[in-house]
Parts: sequence; C-alpha cells; structure tokens
Amino acid sequence: MKVLILSDYLGVCSIFKSQNDRYFYNSIQIDYIFLRNMEDLKDVCGLLESFRYHLLLCLTESEYQGQYVALDQWINSVNNYGSDEMRKYCEENYRTSKGVPINIVNSSTAYFNVFLPIQKGVSWTGKSPDSTLKRLDSVSSWNFLLAYLLSTHQTQYYILNYRIKPDLKNLESLLLKIE
Repeated sequence: MKVLILSDYLGVCSIFKSQNDRYFYNSIQIDYIFLRNMEDLKDVCGLLESFRYHLLLCLTESEYQGQYVALDQWINSVNNYGSDEMRKYCEENYRTSKGVPINIVNSSTAYFNVFLPIQKGVSWTGKSPDSTLKRLDSVSSWNFLLAYLLSTHQTQYYILNYRIKPDLKNLESLLLKIE
C-alpha cells in the first residue's frame, strides 16, 4: 500500500523507518510532505499528478471550537468550509473549470470509516468563521485548501486535525488498521 502523508508537524517522520530516501511503516510505503506554507501545496500537486496513492492522510493543527469535540482527540474534518479569500486563492492557483464551492464534503473514505473511530467534524478555513454555520468544530489554516486540492485529484483522503501536538500513537494505530 502506498500512502501520502501531509503534515505541519515535523515529528511525524519519527515513527517511520527510512530506507534509501523512502519511508515505511511495516508494509506501507509512505511519501511525506512537511507543510510550512501554502506554496508547499504545489509540491503536493506535482506528486498527485505523477503518482497514484491508495490513501492520503493530512495531519494538521487546528483551533477546536464548539461542544461536540473532545480537546484531547483528533477530528476527521469531513465537511470543510472556505472563506471567500480561500476560494479565490484556489481559483487563482489551481486549474478549475467549475468554480470553487463554498464547502467540500469528503465522502471518498467512507469504506475506511468503519475501521477508524475518529470524531467527524465541520471545519472552517479563513480569517473569521461564518457565524451562520449551525455547527463548527475546528478552525484551520489548511483544511479547505487540502480538501479542494485532494478532491479535484479524485483521491481517497482524510483530513485529521489535532490540537497543540499530535499523539503519534494515534497515527501508528491508524496505519496498523489500514495496513
């Protein structure tokens, strides 16, 4: 199985074995991109245009909101809203023939959801959250951009959010379940 992991936490690599500039977790081959800023998404585009992955895992920090999420658990952001600014960024930087929607719902990984008991959530990307949203679980600088990019490349993906520092045992457990 080949997995691409995108994360804004550099320590993610510490749980993988490295061999000839490749990462592995047991039998899973892993490509990894450290996300520092939006320009790094161009590297992601290049990989998605060159390779096919069985699954993409995005692990990024977000600010937790609302009453539905436990502060010590990850959120599987399945419904990602973007501000006008984020939507304009997508229109200007990525090929789009249909325009950029207000929100992107990830239904690509429904099969895997059976194996992964991670809290599902609603996310906002942009300066100030839309006050008309009935539910909002996280505010992230990445989620909408990642959801747009990955959905336009027709990939199976998870956008997982953590608060402060990710528990890498959760990532190891997730990789073992999908292996």
